[in-house]
Amino acid sequence: MGLRSAANRWSEVHSAGGPHARWGSSMVYDAATGTMILFGGLFGSYDGSSRLNDTWEYDPTTGTWKNLSPVRSPSTRGYASMVYDSATDKVILFGGFAGSDGLLGDTWEYDHTANTWNRLIPGPADPPRRDFSAAVYDPRADTTILFGGLTGNAGNVDGTLLNDTWRRP
Repeated sequence: MGLRSAANRWSEVHSAGGPHARWGSSMVYDAATGTMILFGGLFGSYDGSSRLNDTWEYDPTTGTWKNLSPVRSPSTRGYASMVYDSATDKVILFGGFAGSDGLLGDTWEYDHTANTWNRLIPGPADPPRRDFSAAVYDPRADTTILFGGLTGNAGNVDGTLLNDTWRRP
């Protein structure tokens, strides 16, 4: 079973012991481990008051979830951008929505080997805080591209649409 069947259709994978129900989480494929990494998200009411900052690993070969319980993690959030950087074998997370705490503009790096998230030191020209942005890692250019999203005091409720492009070497 999996995402590609003979008819190229979705099929539900049943697994026990997975993450809490949620929306607005971030998930990427970790090529170094052959697993998917899921971070955070929201649950409960739409105001984002119920947020998560847990990190889970999904193994598609066994169909099992594992709570990684990292040594250190980013604060609770939903709608963060996340990519897998194949040059460093690390997961990069940017921004997100923190409910009444507003939008975030921090960058974190997950090291699977050490099972820890490390906050990257902010620079003077980092992207402004946002949620709902899109990000992709280009291994040929060894760079991450971040595009758009929403910004403003109210975050995803009444934000300003962005169409800016940012590059992280």
